[in-house]
Amino acid sequence: MGKHGLSCDNLLSADLVTAEGQFLTASADQHPDLFWGLRGGGGNFGVVTSFEYRVYSVDPVLAGMVLHPMAKAREVLALLPGFRAQLPG
Repeated sequence: MGKHGLSCDNLLSADLVTAEGQFLTASADQHPDLFWGLRGGGGNFGVVTSFEYRVYSVDPVLAGMVLHPMAKAREVLALLPGFRAQLPG
């Protein structure tokens, strides 16, 4: 679980079509029992057509593959604990 919780913790609302063919919006204020179910209380409530999530700004993200020669493996692996300790929570 990350700093801001699970995806379901940040769900604000969901639009869905029920088995009866009704189009509903479920949120904390509208159909709260259905909203609870959609956030993990079970399944088979209908087909969700859209989700609305709370979002957070993030710092720049470093991603991608980093390759080092095998001859430097011991040296590179020795740096990892210090690098990991500096990462944000």
